[in-house]
Amino acid sequence: YKHDEFRCKVLTDYFAGKQFSGITMLDVVRFIKYRLSTKIRRHNQVSPPTKLRSPVTVHKEVGLLSSIFNMAIVQKAALENPCRNIPKTVRKKIPMRKKRQCPMTPEKEILLFENGLTGRYAHLRPLCLFDRNTGLRFGELSRLERDHFNLDADVKWVEVDGEYHEVPRDCFIVVKSKNGKSRVIPLNAEARSVAVHQLSDATVSQFVFPSNKTKEQIKEVKKGFAGACRKAGIPYGLGVRGGITFHNLRHWFSTRLEDLGVSKTVRRDLLGHEPKDITDDYTHS
Repeated sequence: YKHDEFRCKVLTDYFAGKQFSGITMLDVVRFIKYRLSTKIRRHNQVSPPTKLRSPVTVHKEVGLLSSIFNMAIVQKAALENPCRNIPKTVRKKIPMRKKRQCPMTPEKEILLFENGLTGRYAHLRPLCLFDRNTGLRFGELSRLERDHFNLDADVKWVEVDGEYHEVPRDCFIVVKSKNGKSRVIPLNAEARSVAVHQLSDATVSQFVFPSNKTKEQIKEVKKGFAGACRKAGIPYGLGVRGGITFHNLRHWFSTRLEDLGVSKTVRRDLLGHEPKDITDDYTHS
């Protein structure tokens, strides 16, 4: 939603003073051309901006505008959605983001865990090991608490927003995914070993992977992960050729499952993705 908020600021600034009925398809086309002609300024950049705005960024802004109009139509505040009639020639200028190949490889994985996540970066090793074997988003990892795990023989019940969820033996629950729903995930041998180690640490409060400094909820791992990559001799960053980021551990988890023949449905439910169609909706792992 935070992305929607700052993109809404762009839309309201450009279309200020207009009502829904006053925004036409041509107005949207002009907005697209204007946004494509603007240059971006990086955070703390002092020099004049030189790089033009990404067409993918504009695609997302137009997608949000279209969603707003769809909601306005439902609320009877608008009669039609001008984004639906954008000419194909204009749409071609704002393509969707192309699916990236996962930059992680078995060789990089070995270098990262054997050479990078050691010494001053060893505190990130349990977090990365756990993520490699569960595929959680960083936000889901940072919110994991002791009570979310069940390493006992009996079934455990965990309350989430007034509802009780069954957590079987050697499983844990993600109380809130990106889609707002909870999901239960089984622990493989390596993930269970990490969980046992973290839960046995007397210095940990309620969080399983706390901040190394404050022992409270961990806020970010970018700097530490980047340092571990440099130590291992691995490129780091989205804009770097062959560069990896912490989020690539989630991609790598899914890639390894696919290589092992795990079905799309199981991978979808483990990763916490929403069903894409009615068949997915009726298919459960």
